[in-house]
Amino acid sequence: DPASVKIALATKDPQLAALQAQWHSALGIVVTGQKIPQPPSNRVLQLWLIPKAPGAKPIPSQIVRPDANGNFVLLVAAPPEKMTDTKALAVTEEPPGGSPQPTTTPKWVGAIT
Repeated sequence: DPASVKIALATKDPQLAALQAQWHSALGIVVTGQKIPQPPSNRVLQLWLIPKAPGAKPIPSQIVRPDANGNFVLLVAAPPEKMTDTKALAVTEEPPGGSPQPTTTPKWVGAIT
């Protein structure tokens, strides 16, 4: 959809492929990954929305585990109404069920421009 904003989530780890996201104000956020290594069995990947407001904490979002081929599609059906309030998307490795705040350094980060 032409109204979607594409967001590349880069990583500093040369062993990991970048993730891709698209944010559409009416349809939500879709994050996709390919050839992503499985996290340990007691961990999941969690998406975070990083607010622009100074001092604001990351907003927890959906969790996902890649399939056997390292692929996943993550849909956030109801993101914040204003994308302009978010400066970045980030993905961390978290305990099963996710976390209320990040417990690890993000493996992927994508700035929203």
